[in-house]
Amino acid sequence: MSAWAYRARDAAGVVRQGVLAGGSMSAVARELAGMGLVPVEVKPQGAAPARRDAAAAVRGSAAPSFLERWRKPRPGKGAHQAFGLALRELAALLRAGVPLMRALQLVADSSGDSAVRETLQRLTRDLDNGHTLVAAADRESRAGGLVDSYDVAMLSVGEQTGRLPEAFAELHRHREFTRATQEQMGAALRYPMFVLLTCAIALVVVNLWVIPSFAKVFAQARAELPALTQLLLAMSRTMIRGWPWMLGGAAAVAWGWKHWIDSTRGRLWWDRVKLRLPVVGRIFEGIVLARLASSLSSSIQAGLTITDSLAVTGRTLGNAWYESRIAQMCGELARGVSITASARNMGVLPNTMLQLFAIGEESGSLEELMREMSHHYQGEVDSAVRRLSSTLEPILIWFLGIGVLILALGIFMPMWDLGRTQIR
Repeated sequence: MSAWAYRARDAAGVVRQGVLAGGSMSAVARELAGMGLVPVEVKPQGAAPARRDAAAAVRGSAAPSFLERWRKPRPGKGAHQAFGLALRELAALLRAGVPLMRALQLVADSSGDSAVRETLQRLTRDLDNGHTLVAAADRESRAGGLVDSYDVAMLSVGEQTGRLPEAFAELHRHREFTRATQEQMGAALRYPMFVLLTCAIALVVVNLWVIPSFAKVFAQARAELPALTQLLLAMSRTMIRGWPWMLGGAAAVAWGWKHWIDSTRGRLWWDRVKLRLPVVGRIFEGIVLARLASSLSSSIQAGLTITDSLAVTGRTLGNAWYESRIAQMCGELARGVSITASARNMGVLPNTMLQLFAIGEESGSLEELMREMSHHYQGEVDSAVRRLSSTLEPILIWFLGIGVLILALGIFMPMWDLGRTQIR
């Protein structure tokens, strides 16, 4: 039996240090986990701490500047997928009794993606500087890297309850579900986006070259033109003369929209409107409800109270409108209102989930019911995304048909009138 010096965190996030006897590092880490502690570092007693450059330590703990964030490229889709696999490896290593800091180092060394490796190395440096895992993850989230707000919220649950392996495993499942949903939506929207882009190009070509050619013919004929033809000619003249202003206006609208959505009020409004959009609104709502049920189940299973579970869940939804409703529910629970009544007062949850809240409150099985509800909504989202392409195709064909009909009538009706005049 050897003596091992350890650093670990309790449920409150306080760092504990001491010495334990054990046959190996993993055995000591498992013993610490049994004591309700999250092992951060375990090393033989008397071993010299790893030497690190002081300036590098300061750089690792400091928040990145705006210029650094602007210069640094955003991680791509491959980096996010690799980070999800890294989360699964971290969960497996922690279950095997490997200390957190050692697990981060191992996964960083084995990762083939530079963005993942740098992220894990920064997390390790922050832990070595005395920060909590949640504080280090929150710094990464604010820097706009691979870690997002959902990761920070789930890691907070895991660190508070000593269930970090389960938290990392849940994050991996959540990322896989998000990735699969995004890929399915991308595949379903690829054809409609291609059609819309082709229509936009055709509209520009028709207004800049086709309609002006017909306008010369109509001018030479000096015939009275139908209202639809006059409208098409006016649109063409406007685009020819004012295309710089149109481009500038489009850029200004895009900038204003981005600025509005980034504001608190704008994000709250847009997140509410997204849930009411035709066709895709149900998909957005299903994703939010799946996250709500999954996060609530995991938080309750981790040992948090229902109020704390809802507070953590609200930060994981990625929807400001639902987050505000969850905050309202937490306030009502704090005033002594029942779970079922406060959920009904939210005014956004479907009847099925409200009934499950009532059953779970009566039977004490809310955790299991929310887990089943999460699987249910994930399945609904998968089915809705698969049906998305077949739903959008008839709508696109209908709009394309109307556009072609307007263009054909506007151009060819005067030509028919000219032809009849010449015959007479």
